[in-house]
Amino acid sequence: MVDESADLESRLSSLIIKVGDKNAPTLQNNLEALSVVLEKDFTNHETTVLRTLRQCVLELPWKVTVYSTVAGLLNAKNSETGAKVITLMHGVLCKSLIKGD
Repeated sequence: MVDESADLESRLSSLIIKVGDKNAPTLQNNLEALSVVLEKDFTNHETTVLRTLRQCVLELPWKVTVYSTVAGLLNAKNSETGAKVITLMHGVLCKSLIKGD
C-alpha cells in the first residue's frame, strides 16, 4: 500500500508540474481533468498537492496563470479545497514580492 501511495503522489506531482507545458487546444481539457483528479485525491494527498503547487509557483512563475486557473477550478468544485490552494498561492506570491524574487 505504501508503494501505491508513493506512486500516486509521484503521478499527482508530475501532472501538476506538466500541466500547461504545451499551449495546445487541449489546455482547457487538461486543466479541467487535472482539477478533477486533484479534487478527488486532495483529502488523502493534501501535503503532496500543496507542496508541489508551492514549488511550481516559485520555480515556474511563467505558469502562474495556469496554476491560478487550476485553483479557480478547484474552488468551483470544493470551496474548502480551493481556499487552501488559493491561500497557499497568495502567501507564496506575497513572500516572493516582499523578498524581491
